[in-house]
Amino acid sequence: MLWELATVSLLSSFLLLLAKKQRWIEWAQVRAPKLLSQLLNCEFCLSFWANVLFSITFCIFAGDINWLVPLMATPITRKLIC
Repeated sequence: MLWELATVSLLSSFLLLLAKKQRWIEWAQVRAPKLLSQLLNCEFCLSFWANVLFSITFCIFAGDINWLVPLMATPITRKLIC
């Protein structure tokens, strides 16, 4: 369980930092509808949904239910981003 938690946290924080560096999030904020633009402005929301996305993807491809750890990985991702 710890391996899955660390993998999801590190991967989502890496991709969120890359998206910020490349200004993909800023680009999406300008072009998105108001609600989505506000969600893209919230770093906690971004880290949660990134963790959910990666957890579900890993769970589907690995066939292992232990990959469903997005709620536990969100605080770790937030610490890695800031």
